[in-house]
Amino acid sequence: MAFIQQTKLRHIDIESLKNGHLRVLIPKIDPPYVNYYNLTAASRTENGYSPGLIVEMIEEIGKMLNLTYEYIYNKNDIYGYFNSSYEKIFNQNKIDIIANAAVKRYNQTIFSEMTNPFVFQYTGMMIRSPDRYSDNTWLIVTEPFTWEIWVLILISIIVSGLWLKLSNIIISKVYCEVEYNYFTSTWVFFSVFVQQGLHRQPTSWSSRIVVALWWLSSVTLLASFTGSLVALFAVERDTLPMHSISDVVKSLNTGKYKILMVASSKWQLDIIASSSLPIFKALWEEISVRKKIEFVDDIIEGIERVKQSSNYILFGPLDTLSTYSTVECQVTMLPDSILPVYLSLPMPRNSPYLPFFSLKIHEFVEYGLISKWLNDYKIYILSRRSYRCNSATDTHSKKGFLTLSQTQGAFWILTKILKIHLKNKHVNQQQQRQTQIGIQLANATIGYEPSPITFIKETKI
Repeated sequence: MAFIQQTKLRHIDIESLKNGHLRVLIPKIDPPYVNYYNLTAASRTENGYSPGLIVEMIEEIGKMLNLTYEYIYNKNDIYGYFNSSYEKIFNQNKIDIIANAAVKRYNQTIFSEMTNPFVFQYTGMMIRSPDRYSDNTWLIVTEPFTWEIWVLILISIIVSGLWLKLSNIIISKVYCEVEYNYFTSTWVFFSVFVQQGLHRQPTSWSSRIVVALWWLSSVTLLASFTGSLVALFAVERDTLPMHSISDVVKSLNTGKYKILMVASSKWQLDIIASSSLPIFKALWEEISVRKKIEFVDDIIEGIERVKQSSNYILFGPLDTLSTYSTVECQVTMLPDSILPVYLSLPMPRNSPYLPFFSLKIHEFVEYGLISKWLNDYKIYILSRRSYRCNSATDTHSKKGFLTLSQTQGAFWILTKILKIHLKNKHVNQQQQRQTQIGIQLANATIGYEPSPITFIKETKI
């Protein structure tokens, strides 16, 4: 690789490039590529962190060639950056570099050209963090174990009870085994599962082995349940309203959500509009026909809009959004990402610096400098921002205790068991009353009158 790079350098007249003066247009603040406008030494000291990946990159190349830069900040009235392509900017011959992470377009091939790409980027989707566990009715029951696991446990108890009954019938023919009806056989394994113990244990070794193995399984299940229950309230979880781009399109169709996008990143719309994938065609229909989109000036403003309203989905650079979602507890990222692109640095097509810049940018990527600058920015964001969670979405217990809302599932189970017990008791009383009435009618028919029962009081001597 080093040999190839040296071979390419031989075709570049480096001496003619030295001591040059280049004009750099900074069209927007776009962390982590351009972090702030004022790039003076005093401003950098005041800000206390890197001016941005692109600025670091071009200044590193500038040191190699002893270049000086004149930074020109966004002036819409002169350059019309947001209203036209790079072609118009470079056609004026007033700009040598545009400090912007750009995607190459079809209409930028006459006057403009891109350097070698310096980063591969996805478009991420950010939403406001939803309320956690909006329905706590069965939270304490269904979160540690899903309904599927509970159903499998129930099936295991029923099948094991059937097996015990069948084996009891077979073994009783050759061995004096404890006799169980089917209900009692099933109740044996239910008692084992809830660690109740058995009032009548089987006497054969085969049945005892099955009960012992069931006991070991129940210990494991209960330990897993307890561990999941502890993790449930020790680890933050979000119940996301959507997970993929398909869910995003469905949510846009319902009218509840709108897309937020940075005004200067409309290349994302170009890719969506030109895509032949059905899901992007549906997304483009929501954007172009139903106008489910709004624009912001920069990504920071977009994040603030998302924090204030739960009706927005912010489309932006995945690395940038992921970094801010780590420190801003009011926002979260959707698992899916879209629109993979390579980002490059725009320069005039006839620029003598273009080959050298492309070569050095490729070296920066190979040597890991780009990754280092990106990680430096992430570390800075993580170190300077405190976690600001939204109390409306925080369901963690105060002072280390679980709230009634979180534990209500256990009380609902107890309530239902008591209802079943009362209904069963009522049915038994009705049956007993019907039996007594039947006996009285039978006795009245045959003219039999039961003799009164005399209770003899026992006297102590």
